[in-house]
Amino acid sequence: SFILSDEHVLLAFPGDDLISREGLIQRGDIVDIFATFKQKVKQVGEVATAEGEQPEPQMRTFTVDTLQRVGVTALVLDTIEQENGPNLAQGENQAPAPAARPRIRAYLLALAPRDALILKHLKDTDAIFDIVLRAPTSTIQFDLTPVTEEYIIEFYGLEILP
Repeated sequence: SFILSDEHVLLAFPGDDLISREGLIQRGDIVDIFATFKQKVKQVGEVATAEGEQPEPQMRTFTVDTLQRVGVTALVLDTIEQENGPNLAQGENQAPAPAARPRIRAYLLALAPRDALILKHLKDTDAIFDIVLRAPTSTIQFDLTPVTEEYIIEFYGLEILP
């Protein structure tokens, strides 16, 4: 904690997405964190049912850029020993054992408390996360629109045929 500024907290964030499983992220890398989650929403302009009751909110799926330009402060790693081949009789040539392959269990991220709270909420409500790696010199803020089913239909010009 001695390396944290007064404005940051250290959050352990799970490393269970594909880029993490492949071990591509290193300490000091700049990443964005995307999340897909379900949320109850009420349709804007909905009318009451025939009985005068408000319709039930619907569950909708959203994909958003949760955080951008996050520096990876540290990694929590598991070292997985790879299995050696079958035992060889004495005197036979044996190939060198492959090196142990680290597996990322978690990222330690120094974040503003509000950002840490947002990630915690999404994690606690079973959001699915993906880490995306940025170029080390990237400083821009991407202007991204949350993606929904309607967005995909409109973006790709999909139509429902009769």
